[in-house]
Amino acid sequence: MGPVFESFVPNRFLFFPIFLFLPLSAGAAGISVTTLGGALSASDLAADLVGAGITVSNVVYTGAPGAAGTFSGASGILDFDGGVVLSTGAAPGIIGPDTGDSSVCWGLPGDSDLSASFGGEVTNDASVLEFDFVPQSAMVAFKYVFGSDEYLYYIGSYNDAFAIYVNGVNVALVPVTNQPVCVNDINPTTNSQYFVCNQVLAPYNYSPACPCDTGMNGFTTGLSASVAVTPGVTNHIKFAIADAIDCALDSWVCIEAQSLAVVGTATPTANPTSTPSRTASRTLSPTRTYSPTRTVSPTPTATPTSGPTRTPTPLLSPTTPAPSNSLSLTAAYPNPDPSQGPVWLPYVLTCDADVEIRVYDVAGETVRDLEPFAGRAGQNEEYWDGRNKFGASVASGVYISHITARADGQTQDAWVKLAITR
Repeated sequence: MGPVFESFVPNRFLFFPIFLFLPLSAGAAGISVTTLGGALSASDLAADLVGAGITVSNVVYTGAPGAAGTFSGASGILDFDGGVVLSTGAAPGIIGPDTGDSSVCWGLPGDSDLSASFGGEVTNDASVLEFDFVPQSAMVAFKYVFGSDEYLYYIGSYNDAFAIYVNGVNVALVPVTNQPVCVNDINPTTNSQYFVCNQVLAPYNYSPACPCDTGMNGFTTGLSASVAVTPGVTNHIKFAIADAIDCALDSWVCIEAQSLAVVGTATPTANPTSTPSRTASRTLSPTRTYSPTRTVSPTPTATPTSGPTRTPTPLLSPTTPAPSNSLSLTAAYPNPDPSQGPVWLPYVLTCDADVEIRVYDVAGETVRDLEPFAGRAGQNEEYWDGRNKFGASVASGVYISHITARADGQTQDAWVKLAITR
């Protein structure tokens, strides 16, 4: 941890609730939360998440009823109005304003998948929603926000665990990285462009203190994930969050309502009659009308004030050979209006590869094929000018970018949803 995180460390107090099985509804203005119990069931949570093109079954919730529920009224606070909230403590802790730390201990076990994903750390008070789903297309997407009252005191030590597993793979990752979304990997000094500080206690209170009407000390911007699935058959998704090491200081994940939806209505297929040459060298435009400055913040190195020494989780196990080619993709920017400049499509390659980019509409129809090219290992970006294959500007709406990379007989794909407004 850097020196800024060492000047004040509060007591990690605990509150043992007496309302374990009572449904809660709170928040007269701003965010309102209704917890599980009474008329609200785990199946209701799954139904709230799912959009068109997906059917669900076998819904299971594991955890305290007061740690999960639905919320609304978050417009202007989070990046979406409502959806499902899961917590390591009390779900209503996201209700503002932030008057202090939420620290509810349910005395429940953690989650073995989360412990394995985070280097074997001990987890407690897990809140887990999982279910089977059958999608109608080969890609699904959803949007979420992660927040915690571990901010800003315990960055580098109490790294509360959170993951979204689709068919066993965690897809809740920091954009353009393989880092899981968590306190240690999104904060004021690491990936800070995705962090919102809402701290109330000195010396971390900003001016004005608590700019956002939520009880979370800090939280991420709205993060999106899109992931390939097998259409027409049963897939599995698991939303899981748990306290790390002890059960003090709550964390939350908020998933947007109806955001778990299919991307397109059919699995796109490449044109079998087209075999473009990729031997020509790639020419880049010498001048870009939009070139954001990206500042990489140093990682805090100070010894944590409490908790065991943590070893970072390797991206691949020692027995798993590294793929000869892999690809990841973050959201396009600027978003949403390409009339102000090109829409940049950033992506990462681990080796040189032949790359194709195709843009679809939500019906799965091809809007534009960009010129194939030879991609280089490392961070790259291509742009789409917001025009279709006939040269006309596209209308407002949602579009899908599909990047395909081929190298050494292997093929990797990545998808991202683009929102265009005029």
